[in-house]
Amino acid sequence: MIQSDKERHSTFKQIQINAALLFTILFFLSCTSPEYSEALDSYDKAKLDHNLPSLIHALKVLTKFEPDEYKSELAKNLKLAESLNNAKKHMAGEDYYQTYLNSHDVYRQSLDNDSKSLLIAAGTKLTPIIKAQNNLELFFKNRPKDLSKTLTKFAMTPVISWNVIEVNQLIGQLSKNKRVLQSALSSLSNDNYVLSIPEISQWKTGFEVQLASTKLAQNFILKRARNQSAVALLDIHKALTAESTRLLSYVNGKRAMHTIAPTFTKATADYMPYQVLIENISLALLLNRADIHASWYKNWQELENKILLPKAPFANYPKDAINIDIELNKFVNDNISSLTPPSFEVNTLAKFSQQYPKVNELINRLKRDKSLI
Repeated sequence: MIQSDKERHSTFKQIQINAALLFTILFFLSCTSPEYSEALDSYDKAKLDHNLPSLIHALKVLTKFEPDEYKSELAKNLKLAESLNNAKKHMAGEDYYQTYLNSHDVYRQSLDNDSKSLLIAAGTKLTPIIKAQNNLELFFKNRPKDLSKTLTKFAMTPVISWNVIEVNQLIGQLSKNKRVLQSALSSLSNDNYVLSIPEISQWKTGFEVQLASTKLAQNFILKRARNQSAVALLDIHKALTAESTRLLSYVNGKRAMHTIAPTFTKATADYMPYQVLIENISLALLLNRADIHASWYKNWQELENKILLPKAPFANYPKDAINIDIELNKFVNDNISSLTPPSFEVNTLAKFSQQYPKVNELINRLKRDKSLI
């Protein structure tokens, strides 16, 4: 008997229904089998206990029954297990950097207990990096704004016209930033393991460049101020020496000193702006230590006093002029400064960090794990 198309279609549809029914029955039987039930319980327990090996074992069984449901999860966790094994190998070799990277990835995706232990042990060894980063962030946060523009303005303006408050604040900011960078470098330099990581060694060089630039900026201001102040003081000294020599050729020392006193008073007033500027810069260089001057300031102040506050016998004033001029000329020559201030290409934390992508990624991980390490 030949079946019609309608009958053939009906038969085919019945076969499909029967196959689907059979699959459902087989699936139901498999899902109610002891092996499947046990694997499902193990799966739930492994997730609750954060036990990666047990989870993988359960997933292998479940994949046999429901491959579409568990195959991708199994593949993902097998990769995590490989990373965990790598972390253990690196830990055995005391390579804390690679241990941390591998264990971090495993822990953050699985919360596995073994990976957590490795993460804590390795991450603790890398804490100097976090300390250095915190100081770096503080450095850029407190870095003077428009520094290059400000230095250019100082370069084109006589120091006698500088705003003492502005200079004082700028020197103080630069002094603070120097200490912040020095603290960061100390954190890195005191840990031989951290410095053995090539990326961190290069990162440290970046800190040193920033520190050198900060010192250059500070020294540029200091050199211009001392140079022009020394030149002004030298001119004043030459004029006072010439007048003292002329008077002493007519009268005795005591009379000459009394006669020339108004001239010294005027010279002191004329020099006062320079004196105030240098004194403020000296104090600002050591802003963290109240009323403590820079090491060079004592000699500078002694020169000022010898020139502007002569002592008896006044007849010695012209005799001491040669030695005083030699000392002043040394300040002039030692502080010759270019009119071109130093430039600063890297002026933001973002630009600095872009130069060290691997370190940046590591820091992001360490910050995420800061509550653990």
